[in-house]
Amino acid sequence: MRVSSLGASYPFQRKIFIHPTLLYFTQLLLLNITTIEQIRNSAHKSVEPSAPALPNPFSHGTWRRNVVAVLCRPAGYSWLDARGVVEDDKRGVNPGTMVVGVEGQATGR
Repeated sequence: MRVSSLGASYPFQRKIFIHPTLLYFTQLLLLNITTIEQIRNSAHKSVEPSAPALPNPFSHGTWRRNVVAVLCRPAGYSWLDARGVVEDDKRGVNPGTMVVGVEGQATGR
């Protein structure tokens, strides 16, 4: 029985790329920090190894409380309102995108 190279490469790619990424973001979830906060913390440790760790103002103390806070909090407000009333866009043209023509009249780009 012959296995196609594409079918055989998928489990390998999943093991090499997806699993470590999933583990990394699970770790961030448990610590209740964002990616940028984690990068800042590691950079801080490389610059000042003996300095105390930077405080995390969003930590709830334990990883269990962090998970509950992230997964069980109410949904935030949406930027899109599916039930909202459609309004005409009454904004003017951005003056920064205006090009002055040969005759001195401004035209949009």
